[in-house]
Amino acid sequence: MTRHYHRKCSDFVVWSHLAFLVAIVQNVYRNFHESNFFVIPAVIFSVLYHKHHERNGKIARIEMLFVITLYLYGVAQLYFVHHPILFFTELLCAFTVLFFFAANFHFKLSPKQYDQWHPWVMHIIPAFWAFLVSSYHGSILNIPYFSTVPNDMFVFSFAIENDYWHWQFY
Repeated sequence: MTRHYHRKCSDFVVWSHLAFLVAIVQNVYRNFHESNFFVIPAVIFSVLYHKHHERNGKIARIEMLFVITLYLYGVAQLYFVHHPILFFTELLCAFTVLFFFAANFHFKLSPKQYDQWHPWVMHIIPAFWAFLVSSYHGSILNIPYFSTVPNDMFVFSFAIENDYWHWQFY
């Protein structure tokens, strides 16, 4: 019989998910249900996955589906960014997460390296990225009663003359 270990809630790999609460609360405050539709399931299944000490199974596959969907949603939101600082900050988040994901599969990090780097690169940075999306983006799916925040931003215009950006960044 194989013994399965569970992580404690005090383990940084588990509690680092709390960083996503900032984005979730911001989404609720802005009535941005579309973003929470991607963030909340990814966080719930990620916590379950880490709580069961990264065992490969049904939870791992569901978690991977939601995490990849959240990542692709963030990448899709990049298309609607029109301020260079915001664009390159979000792009840096996307590349950092993608690089760590690829490096983890290619180099097979040791458990100590995984526990040390995974929470920062796969929880804290994506939570910051989700906060940027929840703060400066709008709906892109256009689902009635669900996509409540209009995305009225210029696509790749990087225009500074827009009063919205003057108010948000200055």
